[in-house]
Amino acid sequence: MNATQVADHIAIRECIDRFSLAMSMGDADAILPLFMQDGSWGAGEPFNFEIAGAARIVGAIAGNKAVFEYVVQMIHSVSIDVDGDAASARCLLEEVTRKADGQGGLHMYGFYKDDLVRTDEGWRFAKRHFTAISFERCTPGPRGVVAVESAEQ
Repeated sequence: MNATQVADHIAIRECIDRFSLAMSMGDADAILPLFMQDGSWGAGEPFNFEIAGAARIVGAIAGNKAVFEYVVQMIHSVSIDVDGDAASARCLLEEVTRKADGQGGLHMYGFYKDDLVRTDEGWRFAKRHFTAISFERCTPGPRGVVAVESAEQ
């Protein structure tokens, strides 16, 4: 790889990581600059949704704060292919969530398939689609020091 190709791969990986970090931190506003204005985000079974438009994506993610106490996304095994000003990427995702009411959550594995576009501001998602591989309902522990103290006793 030449220096430009390496820089593209780093920038695309940064976009993918920023999405997962924003989801994990509950920072919906940090999602907006990661998508093209007409970009889309969706998922197959069992979620079955497709949201078009960066502002609508941010609105949907902001709504998650009322539903989940926390979301933790961990990205693994990223594969990136760049073709000029377009790129595709795939990555494995592990996600754990806990509902705000403490009455359940999810633990899942799956993969994202991404289409990205180079802009003057950097690489942006044109399309981000999640496919679940393994999905189980569970009740993860609470967030914070209380959970750590309980685990230590």
